[in-house]
Amino acid sequence: MINHPQKDIIQIAVRPGFVLIPRELFTIEMSSNEFRIYVILLSYENRNKHNCWPSLSTLARAAGVTRKTAMKCVHLLEEKRLIEIKHTKMYAKDGAVLNGNLEYHINPISWAVRYQNKNKLRESERIQKLNKKRKRFEKRSA
Repeated sequence: MINHPQKDIIQIAVRPGFVLIPRELFTIEMSSNEFRIYVILLSYENRNKHNCWPSLSTLARAAGVTRKTAMKCVHLLEEKRLIEIKHTKMYAKDGAVLNGNLEYHINPISWAVRYQNKNKLRESERIQKLNKKRKRFEKRSA
């Protein structure tokens, strides 16, 4: 293994063809397909504006999944707050309005981590309430 100084690693990582993956991404629960789609979106990302426009077919082909699976993964990534989706329009030569590619905005990873932590907290509170009700019911029936 070659031992690179930190500065060299950063210079290598920001070159075209490399994608920086935030360490926090590994704390978010997601399937392997979701992870692949997210990394592909990162590879298409405009690093200044944090957005990209690959078609679902392009995402599916790059990830090795069907278009339907890519669409499902994109919506799951949006639910997890990793990305935001915006519908775009195109105009034909005759002036007709057509659907364009989806615009994907890559959110800061901290948003997704915070959202997941809030959901886990809500779920644990819900389970605690159910356990309290169950205990009260068991006391009454005993």
